[in-house]
Amino acid sequence: MSCTKPDDDYGVDFWCQVLRPVGKRSLEEATGAILAVQVKATEGKARPRVNLDRHDAINLLRQTHATALVAVHPTANAVHFAFIDETMIDRLNQFLASEAKTHSIRLDELESNVAEFDRRLQYFTRPGTQHRLRVYKAERAICAAVPGSSMSVQHSATGGLAVVDVPWFGSALDVDPAAREAVRTQVFEKGRLPDELPGLSLKRAFLEAADIVDGPVFLQGMAQARAELALEHEGQRAEATFDLRRVGDERAYTHPVGLSVVISDARKHGKQWHHELQSRIFLGEQSLGAAREILPFLRLLRSGARLSFDGNALGPIESVGPAIVKVGPAVEALEKIGVLLNLDLSAFHLNDFRLEEFGYAVSFLDAVLLQKTPAERFVPAFLVGSAADGDPRQMPTEPVRVELPIVLNLKNRGVIVWVRARGTAFCTDDGRWCGLRIDEQLALSSETHAKFEKSVHPEVWISRYLPPLLIGAQNRGSRNVKLKASDYFIVEADIVKESRFEDRQTEGQQTEAACVNDAPTAE
Repeated sequence: MSCTKPDDDYGVDFWCQVLRPVGKRSLEEATGAILAVQVKATEGKARPRVNLDRHDAINLLRQTHATALVAVHPTANAVHFAFIDETMIDRLNQFLASEAKTHSIRLDELESNVAEFDRRLQYFTRPGTQHRLRVYKAERAICAAVPGSSMSVQHSATGGLAVVDVPWFGSALDVDPAAREAVRTQVFEKGRLPDELPGLSLKRAFLEAADIVDGPVFLQGMAQARAELALEHEGQRAEATFDLRRVGDERAYTHPVGLSVVISDARKHGKQWHHELQSRIFLGEQSLGAAREILPFLRLLRSGARLSFDGNALGPIESVGPAIVKVGPAVEALEKIGVLLNLDLSAFHLNDFRLEEFGYAVSFLDAVLLQKTPAERFVPAFLVGSAADGDPRQMPTEPVRVELPIVLNLKNRGVIVWVRARGTAFCTDDGRWCGLRIDEQLALSSETHAKFEKSVHPEVWISRYLPPLLIGAQNRGSRNVKLKASDYFIVEADIVKESRFEDRQTEGQQTEAACVNDAPTAE
């Protein structure tokens, strides 16, 4: 060999031209083959070794020629060597995949026989051998980036091609952190192919495949599969079929009703590795009425439920995100409300629960219609006008009977809940009513209506001369709230003194008795 030492050390200490004898004379000619040599020395006596740092390993793997690591042991007047073959490629890759800063190779692991060096030199400088090792290095790098991948290469005199198979097409891509949310929306929720989106790039390891062929590189892998998710809660179990999609280091189990569970590969946080999980609720293709087969599954999305996919336990549903535990009670409540109000579930989507007004409406109707919470618990007492800052305990009062309309919107439908109750009217010193308190609910009824133009909160409509009373919002009296236009109120409350109400009842009974007495008798 004819060796040349480069002026700058970039991981190669010598470039060696491989020579061969010519004829019978002591002449040699260049074969065209090149051997790159990295030299390390050691003075160790007990179990001597050489140490490679991470740059050494990277430079050894980067070489496109036959490459040898040479260890010089001056104390023993010995030279040891190892050619970069499949075993050494794997060893260096494992070192780089670890957190170690250096890697030791004992000299007794290396060869020192001169005849063996000549034999291996002839083998490893063959172009075919080097091409095979380059394919092997590229495939190992790809497998490290995406486990389970494989690569095949075809070459001819007119060109070549490489085919890279990955378990999931999206696993071959890196996601720009700034685009991650958009990618989740487009791929996980809408099912778009990741190669159509900005913010994605091919993992660096896959670019090595392009360097070993004079032609195209084809990447193929699965884009979507089906997976079974199961929920268990207090002895109940429900299963549902989800679409499994993957991009970057995340996979998502998505159902067209508008629910997606996202799980990342293990990510390092400090010294710990964790899977990051999240749930996503979005506007899906299917309404709750069209996706009735998943309703039993949705009902179990509540605190304490345990989730599993394809038989693999994921753990408590709370680990997927705190909001998902509200889905089960909300869906169950909407189903029952729909029965009471004769509403079609096809008009509702899971994503509707993310709307502020819809959430308030379902919570309210659940409380009053299903949980039977009485009106005195949710209709706050109030004072209006100049009395708003007064002390109600010091005001004159008068018992009244009330019939209050509470209006709300359930998406595109309005609902009126009528509350009949005994109450107390607060009075000014001159006897005028200036406030109201509900004391005891007596009856409840409801009716549907066209959608109201109103706030997001359920509203108690007392009178067109008073502002609406917002349930679930802070009310401070009419001085702090602008009065509405008169056509804002479709219905109003009916409030009468207890004495007048009793007179009404008496008059009604007398009228009914008179009607009975005046009725003709059959002969």
